[in-house]
Amino acid sequence: MRKIFFYFFTAFTIISCGNKTTEETFIEFKPSKDVISFEIVKFVNDEYRDKRPDSLFSKNFDPKTDTIKFYENEIYITYLAALTGCVEYGGDIEIENDTLFLKLVRINNMACTEFNIGRIVCKIKNSKKIQYKIAKRLDYFKN
Repeated sequence: MRKIFFYFFTAFTIISCGNKTTEETFIEFKPSKDVISFEIVKFVNDEYRDKRPDSLFSKNFDPKTDTIKFYENEIYITYLAALTGCVEYGGDIEIENDTLFLKLVRINNMACTEFNIGRIVCKIKNSKKIQYKIAKRLDYFKN
């Protein structure tokens, strides 16, 4: 009887102490109809390991590392952003008065301590040909 209890207790302990992984879930994300494209094209950690631009944590852009170009019917924007590793992002916009805000949206629930600096490239439809002020929304750090 003791052997059965010992084997049962050992098996129970091993099974209950095993690694439990959380299931990755994704939120339903649908960007604004004016977002033509959004992608993270390159991680630039090596280039900025020692000198991280202040613009990573600012709503403003850095002319040394970021680009904003207004074309006939679209706006081309590329900038560096601080990203949490293991997280997948989607790109969206929000317009308030004369300002166009770029938003990074977390589309999965994964999180880890890895920190990346990524080059974000997006194209925005601008059929009204408005010269928006452009800023970044940094709400994704709150999640």
